[in-house]
Amino acid sequence: MHDTDLASTLADAIGLEDGQAIEYLRAELPGLRCQSDNLKTLGAAGSPSKRVATFASLERACAYILRPFGVEESDIDVDRAIAHSVTSSIWSFQVAQIVHPARYHHAPQEDEQSTAKLGEWLRGVVALREAARRARRQAEDQKGEGRGGKRREEEWGRKEAAWHLLRLYYEVTGRRPRVGGPAIRFLDAALRDFGWPVKETTAANLIESLKKDPDLPWNAGEGPKIKNNTD
Repeated sequence: MHDTDLASTLADAIGLEDGQAIEYLRAELPGLRCQSDNLKTLGAAGSPSKRVATFASLERACAYILRPFGVEESDIDVDRAIAHSVTSSIWSFQVAQIVHPARYHHAPQEDEQSTAKLGEWLRGVVALREAARRARRQAEDQKGEGRGGKRREEEWGRKEAAWHLLRLYYEVTGRRPRVGGPAIRFLDAALRDFGWPVKETTAANLIESLKKDPDLPWNAGEGPKIKNNTD
């Protein structure tokens, strides 16, 4: 179902008529669907042992790229590192010439722009290395969970998706989700459309397990996004 259609379906399921709230719902659903797809991919990503090997390899590849530019394992200040790196100076000069190949004397601004682009690129590699490290460690922890680990990952992913959907429900209605209320229809319809396995009692169980989560906005003292909606 297209997210515009899903927004209309969810609005009908909970009796939402406020135009601003429905537009907010439409705007939020594509991001939630993308995140949900990522969570499902993680749940089907193969054995933890394979993921440990994959992410360890990615860590090493990132380190291999960063090292010539002076960005070592303990160095998080990319700008300071590349300012003292011969490789960085050569890279910036050559890129400036590639951008303007017909000019022998290129402008100093082109060197500056190339250096800034290098810093942006290297910070991306640093972030990729850190993400690979975190993923590897998580997979290492999961290696010790034994049988049933894949099922637990699926349950975790679905619960994470439900967390964000319940947050969205509160933001557009101003009402705390509760078992027996319209939040069950909202959560059930959204999870099914996002492709999560859903049984008859799934939505109710998720609401019951998440309603006291301290990070959800109604427990964190945050009001709904749509101010004209009240309890």
